[in-house]
Amino acid sequence: MKIEADSLTGKIKELHTEFKLEFFHTNNKDQAIRYLKQINDKCKHSISIDIETSGLDFVTDKLLGFGIGFGSNKALYISFVNMGYDDIVDVLKCVSNLSQKKIMHNSFFDRKFCLGGYKVDIPCDYDTYTYAHTLYTDRQYYDEGLGLKDLTSWLLPFGDYEEELVEYKKNYCKTHKMKIADFKYDLIPEEVMSPYCCMDCISTLQLFNIFEKKVREYEKSIWEKVREV
Repeated sequence: MKIEADSLTGKIKELHTEFKLEFFHTNNKDQAIRYLKQINDKCKHSISIDIETSGLDFVTDKLLGFGIGFGSNKALYISFVNMGYDDIVDVLKCVSNLSQKKIMHNSFFDRKFCLGGYKVDIPCDYDTYTYAHTLYTDRQYYDEGLGLKDLTSWLLPFGDYEEELVEYKKNYCKTHKMKIADFKYDLIPEEVMSPYCCMDCISTLQLFNIFEKKVREYEKSIWEKVREV
């Protein structure tokens, strides 16, 4: 289903309206596969991919969902919360088989979760973290990160769109007398998680367009072997 602006709040609602973003969401395997087939048939350019997990350890944490950016302002979030293992595997295989070039940010993390937990590898053709590390290595020397949020705040007009998500986490921990370090992201309802994952996918795709343009400029001028790096 399409996520309407009326169901959003705060910063992300403002961005959704201002930039005419389109978010889609499903937690149903059959509908997810239909969406993926439509993307495969109709999308003529690269797509971005992002996963949501309960934590950082693929052995003990869970894969919560999967996001796909299929336009500079369009993204789909597939929630796995109510799906069984076999259904998740089927969806991941469908994603893996999409014909488009695939873009991730820190592909090692995403691929590790899918391959380690579900024995499905999602190929990555371009990694925006690797692009950023190659093009803007000096950022790390000035405590300026190369994470998706750091790069989005720096290069895109979206700012820190996760402000409310961070507040949700703080308030949840305060209400339940829980340490922030003990918080797991499966405590966030899928209807809250969904638009944020969609934003991650859209941001990754837009960053890729910026980085790829810069790489091509370098190839034609001062650094012809930049892509080898």
